[in-house]
Amino acid sequence: MRRFYASSERISSGKIKLSPQETHHLISVDRFKKGDEILVFDGNGNEYKSIIFSTEKAGAVLEIKKKIRRQKRSYAIRVAVCLPKKSKFETIIEKCTQLNVDEIIPLISERTIVKIDKTKTQAKLKRWQKKIIEAAKQSNRAKFPALRKVSRFNEFVENLIKNSFILIPTLYSAGNLKSALKNIQTYKDITILIGPEGGFSPAEVKLAEAKGAVAVSLGRTILRTETAVIFIVSVINYEMEA
Repeated sequence: MRRFYASSERISSGKIKLSPQETHHLISVDRFKKGDEILVFDGNGNEYKSIIFSTEKAGAVLEIKKKIRRQKRSYAIRVAVCLPKKSKFETIIEKCTQLNVDEIIPLISERTIVKIDKTKTQAKLKRWQKKIIEAAKQSNRAKFPALRKVSRFNEFVENLIKNSFILIPTLYSAGNLKSALKNIQTYKDITILIGPEGGFSPAEVKLAEAKGAVAVSLGRTILRTETAVIFIVSVINYEMEA
């Protein structure tokens, strides 16, 4: 069934009013008509089987037939990744959403090249949130990952969650990934630290290890930041679901 997005503010009293943008997709792109049944999700884990009540271009109105609460999984994955150059972070957001990551934290580390322009922060956040919505619609995901504010690596590491499984892939370790993940299923909270193009510095790796992180190698080849994210999240999802 075709899925559309509506924020929780647009859902009340058994009705849903789609945004003009979603209404355009509903009517002009997908050619739905009054009386058709569609599925709507709110990004908070809820889905709504709905009937199209009216097709006004300013905002189609839907009548809710059934509310469905998607079941939570037993673990959470957090990806803290150093901002890469150009639009690569948008790719990371898209893939993390598709791979069911629960939280995304953009980081600034010692070797991060990207500089944050505070005057453009709101525009970037808006574009990133749009990527999350698009990826959630495509991947049949009902709950959005939480997108946190940009943090300094040292500050983030100092506040790592206790009892979390923390993994830091790095070129400065020969640690075996398979061995590191041997007991991962005993954890409910998993944090992955991904470095910038030049990797984390030795001092940053030591700081993370002092806070309980496990340093590992991702193999013989050097991966791009966005590739490392996709690889390690996929491996962890496999291990947790096995």
